[in-house]
Amino acid sequence: MIQKYFIERHQSSGDFTIEERAVIDPIPRGSSVQQLNENNYSLIYKKTYACNKIEMAVQNGKFDLKDTIRNSYFFPVEEHCEAIGDSIRHILKSGEAQAELFFDSCKVPEDEEAAEEAS
Repeated sequence: MIQKYFIERHQSSGDFTIEERAVIDPIPRGSSVQQLNENNYSLIYKKTYACNKIEMAVQNGKFDLKDTIRNSYFFPVEEHCEAIGDSIRHILKSGEAQAELFFDSCKVPEDEEAAEEAS
């Protein structure tokens, strides 16, 4: 599945909004992931988190931040959740307003044992 997370810090309130989008429909033959545009993605989940709640979770550490981000409707896998947390920390530290994360789970990591046997 091809997923995109958009993390935005609102200038006026400091609150954070996280959007999860994914490509639901099949990608046309011969096209690549780089050719996808916003029309190919469907909104899966969107939530706004209070600034003070996020800042407190960041101060308490990455595990607390993961627990704050996740809920019964939004439970990204560990790798995605850590990347979202890293992006939130970066936004807080840098003062940037947003971040976009892209994941392509269609790319299967190479089996390390098989790679070693082939060498």
